[in-house]
Amino acid sequence: MEPSFAIEETICKMGKISINLEKNGPNDEVIVFCIPITGALLPAAMAAEDPANLIAGDPYFTRSILNDNKGFVEPMKWLRAPISFPEKYEGARVSIKFPSDEVVDFEGSRVGDIELSGVPGSLTRVDFQIQIKPELDRVNLLLQEYQDHKIRITVLDAKIARKKTKGQQQLPLTQSTEEKELSRSTPEELAAAEQRSELSDELDRQFREADANRQYDEAARGLEGKSRADMTDEQWEEFTDREHAENIDGESDGTDDSQDDGAGDEE
Repeated sequence: MEPSFAIEETICKMGKISINLEKNGPNDEVIVFCIPITGALLPAAMAAEDPANLIAGDPYFTRSILNDNKGFVEPMKWLRAPISFPEKYEGARVSIKFPSDEVVDFEGSRVGDIELSGVPGSLTRVDFQIQIKPELDRVNLLLQEYQDHKIRITVLDAKIARKKTKGQQQLPLTQSTEEKELSRSTPEELAAAEQRSELSDELDRQFREADANRQYDEAARGLEGKSRADMTDEQWEEFTDREHAENIDGESDGTDDSQDDGAGDEE
């Protein structure tokens, strides 16, 4: 039984996104989002076609990790940690449904870092990582907004990644080799490489800014309604900085309004 990977409309948690640059040929690089997916629960009916059995490539996998104790199914006592699987998949169709009910689809995605474990109640849990190619539009904003949130995910048509033969392996590039490749690159290829680098920096900046704004909002909500005696020095400094920023915004708005009113009077 060959392992396979497919889950449909499964609730899980989408973790924090990391950005990687990967080689795509001797003179090309592509940006890839690596997203950890955790807590996806799969039904375990102790049957050969159970999703976990298909992922493990073993028709008896769920029977080996789950114990049916007089109708109550629970993990075997020996199972103290998730079981990892080395298979990696490529060419997957990934669909993510966000809490806002918006759905985004990605083609040609990869799946790896797969772990399976038992859960009380005839369930198995699968954690894994997806690698997708980002887009410069609303999709990226949604991915940033819903990091560390519950989503529904579907992964279909994943195929086991073919292992490269010895002749296909790419050796790490030394600096001299890279310089040689750059010297052979056309102006168009160099411009494209520079554009990809700038794109990666911009995406990284957007993610850092989104994280900082989210942390600021959470901290501000935690300080509302508190007195000076209830705050630490750091909290008080943060609170007064926030109040100062809001006062400046209010004053600038008032100044603009007065100028507009004056202009109206002169007319």
